[in-house]
Amino acid sequence: MKITQKLICICIIIGLCFVYSGCGDDDSSEFDRDAVRAGKTYIKGTAADGEPIIGSVFIQGSQSEEKTVVAQIGPEGQFEVNISDLSPPYLLYARGQVGSKPVKYYAMTNSTDRINCTAYSHAALQMALNGEEPETYFETNPIAQPASFSDTSDIVREAVQTLLTSLNGTNSSFDAFSGYFVATINDNTGFDKLLQISQVETTSSELFVNGKTVDSPLLYSIQYQPQSSPNTPVDLATQLSELSTKSDGLIVDLTILQTSDIHNHASGYGPFADYTPMDTSDQDIVRGGFARIASKVKEIKIHQLLMNTPVLLVDSGDFTMGTMYDLAAASPIPFIYFQALGYDAITLGNHEFDWSPKGLAMLIQNGIQNELMPFQVPIVASNTIIPTDNELNNFKNTAILDSLVKELPNGLKVGILGFLGRNADSYAPAAPPVTFDHDTASLQSKVDKLKNDYHCDIILVLSHGGVDKTGTGDDNDLANTVDGIDIIASGHAHTAAHQPFTRGPNNTLIFSPGSYGEYLSRLDIRYNLNKKCIVDYRFELVEMNDTVEGSKEMDDTIKLVNSTLSASLQAALGSKVGDKVAYTDIEVAFSEEAAGPSGIGNLCTDAFRGIANALAPADPHGTTPYMLSFIANGTLRDCIKPGKNGIITFSDIFNVLPLGMSPKGGMPGYPLISTYLNAYDIRALCEISVAVMIGTGLPESSFPPLPSSFYFHFSGVNYEYDPSASMGQRVKVVKLYSPADPMCSGVPILTLSSDQVPDSIWDANSKKLYRAAVDLYLLQMFYSLSLPDSEYKSLSALFPNFKDANGNPLPSGLIFVDYDTFCSAYAIDADPSQAGVQELMAWTALFKFIQAWQAIPTIEQRDGLPVLPAMSPYNTSVIPLMPRLKAIQ
Repeated sequence: MKITQKLICICIIIGLCFVYSGCGDDDSSEFDRDAVRAGKTYIKGTAADGEPIIGSVFIQGSQSEEKTVVAQIGPEGQFEVNISDLSPPYLLYARGQVGSKPVKYYAMTNSTDRINCTAYSHAALQMALNGEEPETYFETNPIAQPASFSDTSDIVREAVQTLLTSLNGTNSSFDAFSGYFVATINDNTGFDKLLQISQVETTSSELFVNGKTVDSPLLYSIQYQPQSSPNTPVDLATQLSELSTKSDGLIVDLTILQTSDIHNHASGYGPFADYTPMDTSDQDIVRGGFARIASKVKEIKIHQLLMNTPVLLVDSGDFTMGTMYDLAAASPIPFIYFQALGYDAITLGNHEFDWSPKGLAMLIQNGIQNELMPFQVPIVASNTIIPTDNELNNFKNTAILDSLVKELPNGLKVGILGFLGRNADSYAPAAPPVTFDHDTASLQSKVDKLKNDYHCDIILVLSHGGVDKTGTGDDNDLANTVDGIDIIASGHAHTAAHQPFTRGPNNTLIFSPGSYGEYLSRLDIRYNLNKKCIVDYRFELVEMNDTVEGSKEMDDTIKLVNSTLSASLQAALGSKVGDKVAYTDIEVAFSEEAAGPSGIGNLCTDAFRGIANALAPADPHGTTPYMLSFIANGTLRDCIKPGKNGIITFSDIFNVLPLGMSPKGGMPGYPLISTYLNAYDIRALCEISVAVMIGTGLPESSFPPLPSSFYFHFSGVNYEYDPSASMGQRVKVVKLYSPADPMCSGVPILTLSSDQVPDSIWDANSKKLYRAAVDLYLLQMFYSLSLPDSEYKSLSALFPNFKDANGNPLPSGLIFVDYDTFCSAYAIDADPSQAGVQELMAWTALFKFIQAWQAIPTIEQRDGLPVLPAMSPYNTSVIPLMPRLKAIQ
């Protein structure tokens, strides 16, 4: 433990003790305590459940106008409350936590003597209320002692005395309600031990006491109405002794915190200008952010440290590729963040390979060599196959591990594996020659090794496989086919699971925190070391919003990064991270989950086509105008929101299209490529989009459903489809707009249909070609999807055939072996006046497209900057008036 952690813990403990010693009055050692207490009435007691309840005791009197009084529970479960202003009977409840388990126990008394709040006091009151929970009952009924409460109290009192007599070996007259005991190992009554090893259940007529183990037999039972003799096992003393022996170190707690798919959202998910992590009063709409996560993780770690509960902090991949912080490759921000927060392990997602294995190796090396915060968090990548001659192999068994075993202070041994799923694999076209092993037998052997060779109690898999909102997906398959996995901390699908899914023969818990740091997954488990199983768990999806005050240290770190990035961007582009580029009064939206037209899809494709056409007259490869452009929904990563001030910054624009990097290196982002398509190819892309929107119409057993990331947004295209037709036969008409109409706001100039000659949309060999601007990722994706082991290979009949200006197939495979040659021939040149090809990045096209609106008289200007036009295909409410696709009958 670090010295700073020890100091923090000591300060908190001292603070708790101070609060306890002064609760209820202004008592102080400097005054006469009896004089201060004169004329006041107090209730004392102990609130415990085998350990002190960390929380408070609340007491209400019988009169509705009386205020509830509160006292904090002390380190040994003790409490003392001034009830001078309350009228009997008194209703008490202790609320808080024991370990990671939340508890709330009720008690009732007419006396001002001692009264304990335990599971047994709760049971007596619940029996008297005919089995109804006290909390529910007293919400609608006045506080009054139930008629049978005296009788049920006697029953519970007798039960405790019987159990204590067998537990202690001597006759016990301890009163469970008013007897003095302390919630420590030094308690000499035995009641604290009984609370530790037993659990109480009750109905309106019966009381049951069982041991706190999964298969513990019944220890005590009695029927109240009509009353019968108690039922206890003949070997009660032996069973209690065994439970007592096992309880010491038998049940242990563990907290697991998980992030995933944060995609470098260091400044949160929302308008950059609105992010104020140190101010919780301004109600900013930005969610997440490293400062907020850091603060919440620290808070949970300190609290659990006081509870002697270890915490594992993990990430399930895709921590890069998503914001302008990807530009800080020399000092990768996610690695600084992981190291600063003390992550125990992380795994790799598909987007970690966007810059190729060589690019990932560069990022890892830069993180390790960071002088201020050297990256030392283990990367667990269990099914990642790295060739021996690949740059990543330099980190094998050092930074990148096949597995990890964590031995925790409470005796738990946790084995950690990291898997990248089959679906995520299909979204990693730049990963080769690195591959991923999805063989079930291979994955099973890794689990078995941790169980059998390293004797791990818990197997935790950090999986970048994913589940959807129904719990289906690669991680569901993993839990059902690989035995022995206890917990899957899932990522990739961006699913915010508010409760874990229980799947497979091992009842594997699967949970996922969504994306972009909007949530933090928290799983608290209780584990039986003797039975080798999880006996209880509690899950919470912790929201990272404006109510969470950020960590100043992390916020200062991010501000320093912003300053450094701004200096570099100013030199390269004449713009800083937070510089205003435009204004908006509308939300330019999109959905990761639902396929269909979106404002951000229209804006990005219009930008590709518009800027490509602006450059075409000087293009050395040909001045043919670009008729269309398109982009996959999965490439879009953010929307543009007006926020509080309507400001669109450079950061907001970059964050829309942050993915990828040219194989040549240099500036992050996917370069735009010039290609040619015939009418058949254009229709094929439209067919895929329709299949994503309404389904393939084929059984899932023979054809996997198409994810929303496969939906294509178009510029320059308007198509009509028949939803009742079969897949591949739905698109009936394709219309094209003029290259001089960048927003597609006019009338289409060309209609392509099934009966058109010579370029019918059904003729794959049509020679009439139309120029298109696409990003490099699309070419990589279609190439990968057509490979023999692709789960979408059967869709290849609908894949477009990308061509050059002469109608020859574009050599997409060349991208992976000789990109320089490919680039010089097909990449769109951002500056033809310079030697060589200056690649036009997708985000750069968007940035220049919006900047160019300053010179358009018909577009509103504010403070010298353009305002996104409300009457445009970028406004969600206007899209139906300016459709780019239409269903027909």
